[in-house]
Amino acid sequence: MVWTYKRLAWLAGSWLCLGLGVGPLLAGAQTAAPKQAPPLPLRFGQPDPADLEAQGFVADSGTVAVVLYDVGQSRFASVAGHMAVVTERTTRIKILKKAGYAYATVEVPLYHQGENSKKLSNLRGFTYVRRADAVRPLVAQYPDPAARAAAVRQLVLNSVKYDGTNRYHATGPLRKAYELHRGTAADVNLLLVAALRQAELPAQPVILSTRAHGRASREYPLLEQFNYVVALLERPGQPDLLLDATEPLLPAGELPRRCLSRIGHTVAEKGEGRWVSLTPSRRYTHLQNIKLTLHAPGDLTGEVQEEYGGYAALEAREQVQQLGEKKYVAQLPAARAGWAVPAYSFSKLATMSQPLGLRYELHQSADAGSSQELYLKLLEPFGERRNPFRYAQRSYPVDIGMAQQEIVMLTLTLPPGYVADLPKSANLLLPEQGGRYLYQASAPSPNTVQLTSRLNLDKAVYSPDEYQALRELYQQLLAKQAEALVIRKTQ
Repeated sequence: MVWTYKRLAWLAGSWLCLGLGVGPLLAGAQTAAPKQAPPLPLRFGQPDPADLEAQGFVADSGTVAVVLYDVGQSRFASVAGHMAVVTERTTRIKILKKAGYAYATVEVPLYHQGENSKKLSNLRGFTYVRRADAVRPLVAQYPDPAARAAAVRQLVLNSVKYDGTNRYHATGPLRKAYELHRGTAADVNLLLVAALRQAELPAQPVILSTRAHGRASREYPLLEQFNYVVALLERPGQPDLLLDATEPLLPAGELPRRCLSRIGHTVAEKGEGRWVSLTPSRRYTHLQNIKLTLHAPGDLTGEVQEEYGGYAALEAREQVQQLGEKKYVAQLPAARAGWAVPAYSFSKLATMSQPLGLRYELHQSADAGSSQELYLKLLEPFGERRNPFRYAQRSYPVDIGMAQQEIVMLTLTLPPGYVADLPKSANLLLPEQGGRYLYQASAPSPNTVQLTSRLNLDKAVYSPDEYQALRELYQQLLAKQAEALVIRKTQ
């Protein structure tokens, strides 16, 4: 770890000053010397790469800290009509061991006698934690900025765990969170910003308000409206890359659902920054491909292939992590509806950049009764169970965070001597290109029936004026998925 500080001090009414200082000259000060002082051999700011190398002190292996630089210069100046000596001094200390942290605490004595006194101005200090050993090789290993950013994010994920606290600023030195391997959202993501910059990626912080905290106002922004910070990487000619290192179950480039609050604001090193959109480009996508066989007594057997993409994959992985695979399968809608699930298997469960796959077998025994005519509600166990929009009126927007897609494709094979009466198809559209619901029933062959239920919600936010259409769409969806398929015996 390298600690650098810079100090500027002046002593009025005296020819002598022990100065400690930083930054530009005091406002109103004028240089009295005719010649400009030579520049300091050390520039304040980012240390040289060699300073961060993981090397001990050759002269003494027990050394806990080394002063790399301690340079300064003094000049005469007139401050508020008084002659003064202004001294600028920059010190850089390399902390080699934890026992050397005390050397990063600097005491600045100031002289006072009558009207004469020292003044300390513009004290600045930075701590650079040595991550370079892990970060620097990524520059050559990943020429593509997005791939490099993903690799840097993974390093931070492996190093520091999010403690569940949301803040937009760090509450202490970032090195403390790094050493404890635990920190707030600000600790984690500001470490991410620093690591991205070490990897030669021009990252900057973006402050935002989480969904539970309320929406930040673009027209009247106040600092208390924000409670979270993420990283942003600008890519010329491409969309901005937003990064968060608090959720291991998310791939790089996707923010946690709590952050999908429409807009955030960059904290630029220069200038005022800008507003950025937090609406994700990837959908919540859930696909179910169901293949069932109807046996003569009325028994049903088959298998289901499910694929969870985008934020649906995050939701499923979180539940699997919380419940375990066995309990997760036990709470599937089909299992809760009385279907037996004798076997199952997951795929890409630990590959966050890929959709999560789940395959399971199904079996349902026939209900007691006549097998001459069967009424099968086949889509109901795999679709929506209730309308999420229960109230008749709504005066505020519907914010679902991201576009969504739910697809159920079911193929039923009939036994010989049975035919199916197909339900009517439906095609419902939301206004303002807000989405659609499509229901189709077809018979590709005499003993095969195909049912398709496809819901597309193409907006992240729906206005109150669109609420009625959205509510009616779900009413029609539930009605079609609950519609019985009539199977008749012909022989």
